[in-house]
Amino acid sequence: MPATYIHGNMRLTLCGAVQLAVDGQANAAPLAAKSLALLAFLALESGDHTRNELSGLLWGESTEDKAHASLRQALKQLRSVLGDQLDADRQAVSLRPGLSIDVADFLTLVAQANEGAADIDIPRFLHGLSVRDAQPFEEWADRTRQSLLQQFRRALTSAARAAHARRDWPRALDLAARLAQLDPLSDDAAHFHVEVLYLMGQRDTALAFDGNARQLLQVLGHVHQPRRPCRRQERKSDNDRHRVMETGRDRLK
Repeated sequence: MPATYIHGNMRLTLCGAVQLAVDGQANAAPLAAKSLALLAFLALESGDHTRNELSGLLWGESTEDKAHASLRQALKQLRSVLGDQLDADRQAVSLRPGLSIDVADFLTLVAQANEGAADIDIPRFLHGLSVRDAQPFEEWADRTRQSLLQQFRRALTSAARAAHARRDWPRALDLAARLAQLDPLSDDAAHFHVEVLYLMGQRDTALAFDGNARQLLQVLGHVHQPRRPCRRQERKSDNDRHRVMETGRDRLK
């Protein structure tokens, strides 16, 4: 009896809830955790991989026979979903091009210097995917995550700088908040967040943002005025706001 495959447009999501969707329907092709992990590895590591390599990646704690048997079972499950897109023989396994993958989209956008790269949830790479007794896979996932995060941080910084330059304050604020969340120990990210809040007119929020906000704004010449400013003060505030904009752009360079 011929095998039956799931047909349709497939989308592999690796950032957030890891899943393979078919025709936009999430979890239309449910896979076991290690089958998903194997698919993630094959999707991001193009080329042929030996069966010994893959069995050691995910079942290295088992005996060789059991590891190879588990790999065969995982490949059978993937084949039932992917069909001929999975290329596997007795020696090597690979994934043929054509599967839509969010991480691949991110890398393409980064290469194009497209701001959309900042909107892909890279910090949640393989979030919630738990595989037992697979240290080599966990080490690969950690290395891949760190590499992606470095590129994501640059993409986020570039997008924030661009939004700041065109005075798109809501977008700049969103990106500033995400930068600060991504790197909570970064003074530059925190200060940029405060500056955007100030430029949006949210001075009190900026002052309450963290313990350094008041000192930062005072250094820049933005001391809270309890009374309504006169016209001269308003002109000074406009000049100060322009100076903050220049500082914010420089801070993320």
